[in-house]
Amino acid sequence: MADEGEACDGYLEPPLFHKLLELDSKLKLYRKDFQRRYSKFRGRLEEIEKKEGGLEEFAKGYTHFGINNHPQGGLKCCEWAPGASALYLTGDFNGWSYTSHPYQKLDFGKWELHLPPLSDGSSTIPHLSKLKVVVQVPDGGLLFRLSPWARYVVREPTSVEYDWVHWDPPEPFKVWQNDVRMNLMQYSFTWGSVHVINYEYTDWLLMNFFHSAFTQSFFHSISHARQLSLCLFQEVSGMPALCRPIEEGGQGFDYKLAMAISDKWIQLLKEKKDEDWDMGNIVHTLTNRRHGENCIAYAESHDQALVGDKSLAFWLMDASMYWDMSVTNEVSITVVRGIALHKLIRLITHALGGEAYLNFIGNEFGHPEWLDFPRAGNNESFHYARRQMHLADDHGLRYQHLQNFDISMNHLEERFGWLASPPAYVSCKHEGDKVIAFERAGILFAFNFHPANSYTDYRLGIHLPGKYPYHVTKSNLLFPRFRRKAGIL
Repeated sequence: MADEGEACDGYLEPPLFHKLLELDSKLKLYRKDFQRRYSKFRGRLEEIEKKEGGLEEFAKGYTHFGINNHPQGGLKCCEWAPGASALYLTGDFNGWSYTSHPYQKLDFGKWELHLPPLSDGSSTIPHLSKLKVVVQVPDGGLLFRLSPWARYVVREPTSVEYDWVHWDPPEPFKVWQNDVRMNLMQYSFTWGSVHVINYEYTDWLLMNFFHSAFTQSFFHSISHARQLSLCLFQEVSGMPALCRPIEEGGQGFDYKLAMAISDKWIQLLKEKKDEDWDMGNIVHTLTNRRHGENCIAYAESHDQALVGDKSLAFWLMDASMYWDMSVTNEVSITVVRGIALHKLIRLITHALGGEAYLNFIGNEFGHPEWLDFPRAGNNESFHYARRQMHLADDHGLRYQHLQNFDISMNHLEERFGWLASPPAYVSCKHEGDKVIAFERAGILFAFNFHPANSYTDYRLGIHLPGKYPYHVTKSNLLFPRFRRKAGIL
């Protein structure tokens, strides 16, 4: 194997690769793979710098592709379709003539069309007129597609297809927000293989974030292009060095999502009785992450709450959430258990699961039911395409207690800073007592998941000797009427 700093088989070694090996010496076995990946990255970056004017300019594809106003007047239309034989623009502006406005083929799969202004200076394509790109495939057939760079698309109430509507208002808005969702998954609307691994396809990846609800959507950004941004990764393979600097041979992400944690909680609630919960398995799931690579922990996300599944609170309390959440009613044992477990699950996930914590919208107060977006199967209903944020503000309902717990939990973290501290030292995983205990940021966390037993004078080993005052059990956090006394686990 090559020495540090040397090239192997023509590949460059990351300049700080030795720091990565200090974290995990076993990665030395894969040194050549890290060198190859780093060299490919450097080569592609240099190509982008040379041909596109830098990564930041390259990522601004929205200013180049689609339809944009030309600096010298008229419109500039640009698409990327490397497999097309010809490309045309059609729409209301030309009476839907399929071939009257052809694009000119450029290098790297690009196609370009310039439309000069009309004699009166107005745009060739009026605001809110409909458009389509006509793609001629190699066998001569024509395909009608929406531009993936379309700024505005609409769907008729009686149709499942979307129309591309040209957006060029006479008076521009002062505030404009673009919610990028699933453009990347709709690449079939263009022509060309999705497996084209070249730098013009990289532009597509840089500009199209896969964002369905919040988790998969926690956004992929470009840290070095904007110094204040965070770069987040979603995956479950455990691939080494995802969240290590590029100079070490990593991929430069700041955090990755700890996706297995939320699945574990739902699995326990769906498949296991309370007395059958495996403490060791819970701890393993919460701590199963690579040292030195930051993770974002969360108790639930849209993956759990979408139709076909239920939110965490709804798995715990189900129909009782419709009848027993009023503070004026006698509380049921189902709600007592549900609220207590909801708080325990969130706190142990927050404290043990990672270096950052995510609340899926409504999780902070135990949002009931599920999410479902308008579709043919529900008669295009918006009824479940909502988050009932008002529930936490209603002082006649118990959701306020769950939200107050969330507020207190985050204030406690701000005070002690366990998310910024090294991983916890777990000292107890007692299967019989259903107790988990660990130390992090100078705090001793002790969780009792036993469905029936409480413990006094419970003996726990600690790493740092001293007196440990209570911070949670004194705070009225378990349940207003049925909370356990301070000092009782």
